[in-house]
Amino acid sequence: MRKRVTSYPLVWLAACWLLIVAAEASERIDLTELDKMVVEGLNAGNPIAVIGGELRNLPGYSTAYKADGDEINGVHFSRDPGSPCDSYRLIDLGFGDNKTILAQWSPGYGYQPTRLSLYSRLNGRWLRTGVIDSDWKLVPYVTLNARTSPRIVVIEHRRKADALVARLKVLAVEGGKFETVGECEEELLDYAVTNETGDFVVEFSQTPRHIWTSFLGTRLYYQVKIGVGDDGVTFVRTSLNPWIELLDRFAGATLDGDTDLDQYVSKPSLVALLPSQQRWLRILEDDGDVDASIADVVVGYPEGSDRLRRLRLRIENQNGEWRIAAVTQLVPLIE
Repeated sequence: MRKRVTSYPLVWLAACWLLIVAAEASERIDLTELDKMVVEGLNAGNPIAVIGGELRNLPGYSTAYKADGDEINGVHFSRDPGSPCDSYRLIDLGFGDNKTILAQWSPGYGYQPTRLSLYSRLNGRWLRTGVIDSDWKLVPYVTLNARTSPRIVVIEHRRKADALVARLKVLAVEGGKFETVGECEEELLDYAVTNETGDFVVEFSQTPRHIWTSFLGTRLYYQVKIGVGDDGVTFVRTSLNPWIELLDRFAGATLDGDTDLDQYVSKPSLVALLPSQQRWLRILEDDGDVDASIADVVVGYPEGSDRLRRLRLRIENQNGEWRIAAVTQLVPLIE
């Protein structure tokens, strides 16, 4: 049993115990009671480390752990999305003369609501001065800094079938309040944070809009790099398999009846060799290298009731633009 620091007020410790009993009885944790517990603990003079120690005794607390799932076609399908950090934690933002503390409340019980709270010391007393609630799991990364105020990257995610769907935004802390200063406009599928120092980098995937694919099939892969400065926040998205992105845009253009298709090929004569207005275009094989500026892709589409026509495409990065450079017809498959 952990030795308690008896110099801290017994009334506060008793309140912590009552919160534990109530949570275990209902199998839910009251986030407002958690906020109250922290505010009372801070005003009683308890250090963050002591309050954090009590949080670890609460129902719903879990330490960081890796996702559990399977890898299929380069896509991770999770049985459990894992957690990059503890489910309850306090973070001293350490900015300015007035102390500000960030709390993350992400109970481990299924789909309970989650919360980010801000506590500020005003006129000698600690108060909760900011709050964000969500039905999605909130994960804050306090890694971006500017001279004017702290910056926090917040990723909200939830499970969707076997995938993890996420949203991303950047917050500033101004006057003890949260302020959204940047937001990624698209949802991120099966994301992974790959860099937290300097520019914040997230990799993710999306399902193609126009290429026919199953959920286990072809994905579009991207990297988004987030930069922050006193002038604002920048999001720079880069495709990690631009040859698939090119084919998805080409398929969409033909379905929309666009006749200006020269932008997708290295020479106009190749357009006549490619499928037009084909709703069932699929990727059968793809092997590409962004650094080498080349990809080899085999596509297929139905021809009649039982034949799958196949084309091998060589796709190259030519002066910064990915284009189809060669088309070779392969022997059709009988399905």
